[in-house]
Amino acid sequence: MKHIHDLNNLVVSFCESDFYSVAVKQYKGTNCVCIQFFRGLPKIDAALIIGDALHNLRSALDIMYCRALYSTTGATGRFTKFPIFDERQELINAVNGGFKKLSLLDDPSAIKIRDVVADVIKAYATGNPTLWALNEMSIMDKHQLLVPTFKLMRFTDISLQDDAGNVFLADRQPYYTEESCPFQIERKGNLTVKDKGRAATRIIFSVGTPCSGDPVIPTLDWIAKEVTHTIDAFEGLALHPFVDVE
Repeated sequence: MKHIHDLNNLVVSFCESDFYSVAVKQYKGTNCVCIQFFRGLPKIDAALIIGDALHNLRSALDIMYCRALYSTTGATGRFTKFPIFDERQELINAVNGGFKKLSLLDDPSAIKIRDVVADVIKAYATGNPTLWALNEMSIMDKHQLLVPTFKLMRFTDISLQDDAGNVFLADRQPYYTEESCPFQIERKGNLTVKDKGRAATRIIFSVGTPCSGDPVIPTLDWIAKEVTHTIDAFEGLALHPFVDVE
């Protein structure tokens, strides 16, 4: 959650920074409000924070799964991790295969863990697309940065002033753009910018990711909630410890 808050603060801080200018210029014979970006969007910084958030969420599942299995059966292996697969049967086969190597196929606690993963959490694509997307993006981020798209900067409250000293809002409110751009306005005469207004944006997952086109911060929040639900499901299992504690 700290990484998600850091990402939100990064976006807010950028929007509140002095990264753009506004001027009134002649363009093709008419007055235009010209919005000029002179500092790049912090895409790489955002990508690094997104990757950290995803890896921490995925690791939380792995740590929980390993601890649950070890504390109740006394066994884990080098490749033991929280199982997430494309299909339910593939998930069950993989879990059973791991249990077979650990001699846990008949262990009641191991069976409980397998059943909650397959039938309650449904850790496969059609059963729990949120966890499946988490797993896919965590894997992708190990090989490439998940660079987000800053979707349409939004500029509001741009005010202009004429030669008589009259101050008024620019004709079009708000302005949307993804790059430096002129916007034609109806007003004529000599105009200057009184206030360049405020900027806002949202960041979305880029094409090629499981959450393509979805807003990043709400999606990460939703994934975090699903990870919490998964942990809650394990806590409700009432598994017996491998070693009795008096």
